[in-house]
Formats: sequence, C-alpha cells, structure tokens
Amino acid sequence: MRPTRFFFILLFLLLVNPIINAQDTIVKITGEIIGCKVVEIGTDQIKYKVADLQSDILFGIDKAEVDKIVFANGEELVIDHLIGARQTVEMNSDQLFKIQKKNDIKLNFLSPMNSVLTFSYEKAIKPGASWEATLGIVGIGFDNPDDAVGFAMMGRYKFFQSPDYYLKGMRYAHILKGRYVAPELLFASYQGKVQDWNNNIEKSYSRVKFAVLINFGKQWVFDDLFLIDTYGGIGYGYTNDRLDDGNLPYPYIFTVLSQKFPLALSYGFRIGFLFKGGTK
Repeated sequence: MRPTRFFFILLFLLLVNPIINAQDTIVKITGEIIGCKVVEIGTDQIKYKVADLQSDILFGIDKAEVDKIVFANGEELVIDHLIGARQTVEMNSDQLFKIQKKNDIKLNFLSPMNSVLTFSYEKAIKPGASWEATLGIVGIGFDNPDDAVGFAMMGRYKFFQSPDYYLKGMRYAHILKGRYVAPELLFASYQGKVQDWNNNIEKSYSRVKFAVLINFGKQWVFDDLFLIDTYGGIGYGYTNDRLDDGNLPYPYIFTVLSQKFPLALSYGFRIGFLFKGGTK
C-alpha cells in the first residue's frame, strides 16, 4: 500500500470515529446529564437508547424532568413548555426540593391591630408537609388597651391536603400551596395594667397562657415568590387569669376564654416571601 493512500485512510478513520461514537445528551432540570441516542420526542416522554446496552432496549424520561437536548451534531432543543412546568414534577417526587423554593418568612398582617408583631418561618420537609415556627412581640401595634409588654412562641406542623385519588401526570402546583391541617403549640407571657372600676384603681397583672390547637387553613403561592396564608384554630388552653370580673381578656396572640372553660381560639392572615435557603 502506498504511503499516500495509507495516510488518507488513517485520516479518514480519525475523522469518522468521533462521528460514529458521538451521542446525544439529555440535560435534566437538576443538571444531571444522560449520554444516549434520542429516538423519539413524544408529547409526555422522550425515548432514548444507551450505547453500552442492547440496541433493542428503550428508555423513557418525562419531559417535565428535561431542560434541553443537545444532539450529536451540536444542535440544541430546549423544552420550552417547561417554562411553566419546572415547578410541576411528579406528585410525591423529591425533585421538588431542587426546583422550587421551600422556605418562607411571613408576617401576620392582622396582628399589629391587636398590638402584636408576629413573624413566622416555614420550611417544607417533603411534598405535603412542612413545619413552622413563630415569634410574637407583644406591645407593638395600633391598639394596646392594657399597655401590655411581652412575647409569645408558637410551633406547628402542617399537613397539606392530598387528592382522594390520583391520575396519571397529576402534579403539585407548589409544595407549600393548598389547604392544610396543622396541630400547634402556643405559649405567651406578658404584663399589663387593667382598671379596677370597683375600687377606682389601676392594677398590674402578669399573664401566662398556653394552648394546643388544631388549625385549618389555606395557603396560596404566586410565581414561587409571594404567598398568602389564612387560618383559624380551635383547641384547649390554660391561663393564670381567673377573670373574676367576668370580662374576657384582651386577645393578645391567641385567646383562652377562662380557667373554668378552657377553650382556646386563634386566627391569622399572613403574607410572606419565599426563598431557597440551604440544600439538603
């Protein structure tokens, strides 16, 4: 074989071999890369083959999990419909942690009307559940008839409502969105003054109260950025105030009706913002 012919054959093999071995790449929304040969792009799924396995074995991946496809020739196909679907992975998939914000800070919008400033931090721990911690400062707001000063602490575990039945392709709109039931522990301690009209004097008091409530609420999430949370709670409570004058105490934080009738009530309208926070 002539040297010139051998050189051209060798050059041909060097150029053709990368083309033969070239493969397509599926890039998932989590950043994971799959090297393969894409054979079909359907309405819901992308089907592909893997070079190291038998040629008749076909794999499939939901389009909701795919960001783009990079073909062997360098062309890219971005799955445009995922602009709205990046937040819609399978109902109970932990992929939600990677593509949605799972933390929020909230302010109880109505609490300053009762001279209380209340902040809450919420964290989603899995699809359908989150925990929430709240700190309240008594004495900051627009109405404080007892000139009360103190604090409150609350903690709740939220169970978001799930469907009675599931359909193929059903999605969570957001892991922090929906109706929920939330058991809650509450504690408050504050000091204030009340008028004793019988003796025409002003008396100081120190009030301690706690409660165990079941809250029923609904939370709306807008664009994975802003949320609104409304709820009402009912349960049992305790207060050291005997209420000898027959009047209900001013409802700082939450209400416990009396020692003899220990019904506890609460309500709230919260607004907040979401953020990613740390990763698991």
